[in-house]
Amino acid sequence: MLEILVAITIFAVVITTLFTSFNTVFSSADALEQHINFSEMANDCLNRITLDLASIHLALPPRYAPPGFDDPADKFRLKGENVEVDSKTFSFLRFSSLAHIPLNRSVRQGIAIIIYYITKDQDGCFIMKRSDELYPYPDFEEKEDDPILCENIKSFELVYFDDEDNATDYWDSESDEFKYATPVSIGIKLELGLEPGDESFSRIFETRVYLPVIREKI
Repeated sequence: MLEILVAITIFAVVITTLFTSFNTVFSSADALEQHINFSEMANDCLNRITLDLASIHLALPPRYAPPGFDDPADKFRLKGENVEVDSKTFSFLRFSSLAHIPLNRSVRQGIAIIIYYITKDQDGCFIMKRSDELYPYPDFEEKEDDPILCENIKSFELVYFDDEDNATDYWDSESDEFKYATPVSIGIKLELGLEPGDESFSRIFETRVYLPVIREKI
């Protein structure tokens, strides 16, 4: 009987060790898969933003002149600001670009107003959407059919750099504060994580995009 009890005890220890090893392997595999999924999604998102900014369209002098008191804002302005979504602050970016993506079998082309904004999906997760509107450029409003660029967003931050590499977290090319200039480059920081309230996993992705054309200070 004693030998049988010892054998059972040893068997139980071995089985427990094996199950623990299997759980560790499967947990590592799940985490690795999550890393890969986040990396692919973030890279696709940053590539899309980079392509859009690489095709940026600006009104340049002499066609462009600073707005007068009652003049309408330049429709091709670049404006970046911080907005609050469900008590969290995210970057919001508006600019014009030649990188229009036709949807719903549309064949129209031209200069588009592109907007990147953060909203919430039906599961309560933050997502990034891309608004893309051709002339006559309707006022911005969130749309259900705006394409989703990225999901599981924990933070989205843009930093704007001027010609002296000074940084700010907002920009308005129609403002005297910035001398009606556009930034030279834009830094992008994107953090992705699991479902709301889960702090166990997150990844940060960063890049910096230099604009191919800029409007200098006026």
